[in-house]
Amino acid sequence: MNASENLMDTVLSFAAAHPAVLMATPGTVLLYFLCVKMHKKLRLGLLNPLLLTMLLLIAILLVTGVCYQEFSQGARPLSFMAEASIVALALPLYQKWPIIRKYALPVLLGAVISIIVSFVTALLVVKLSGLGSHYTATIAARSVTMPLAMDVSERLGGYPAITASIVCLAGIAGAVLGFPLLRLFRIRDKRAQGMAIGACSHAVGTAEAARHGITQGAFSSLGLILCGILTTLTCAFVWQGLMWLSGE
Repeated sequence: MNASENLMDTVLSFAAAHPAVLMATPGTVLLYFLCVKMHKKLRLGLLNPLLLTMLLLIAILLVTGVCYQEFSQGARPLSFMAEASIVALALPLYQKWPIIRKYALPVLLGAVISIIVSFVTALLVVKLSGLGSHYTATIAARSVTMPLAMDVSERLGGYPAITASIVCLAGIAGAVLGFPLLRLFRIRDKRAQGMAIGACSHAVGTAEAARHGITQGAFSSLGLILCGILTTLTCAFVWQGLMWLSGE
């Protein structure tokens, strides 16, 4: 009995000293579902549940003065589940595989064009900003999923930590602005919508695409996977070509 009482006292003492560690995961999940409910009710693109949850969490941490390291430690289960959930993106691919196979060539061309545009725009932004080539490598892989983007950035001589932040921003921007922009430019084909979101906004955008329909989710998953694989395999060749064209 003493052992169980000591264990309970230890748990309660830890909870009292570090409430953020215990509340991080359930609090974040609850906040996210509240934001999803708000998004469904108000139907505003800027109130993307992921973006809104992030902003509210930042505000809560700042107001309460909670240490981010403690919060991050408590939210580790969410990080693990987020990594594992990438596997779920294979489901819409399986469901729409006959359609995907039928449009294999345009999908492949779209992925290649997306990679080239990503590298070229990175070069132009860096040139106009007066930064060094290291930042071109840092920004170039912004549209592929984070582990691959960081690997490509490191291989090309960029700064992987900065790349990770840019990848997050690209994903959130695509999730918030992607479909409104597609509607603005009258791109109504569900396959094109999904491919565009997946090629530009990786997993975060793909999650938003899946909310719009199975077809968008399937083609977004395909765009994410294809762009990730092709970027990893061809980044060195594309990089050398860009450096040659830019005279560096």
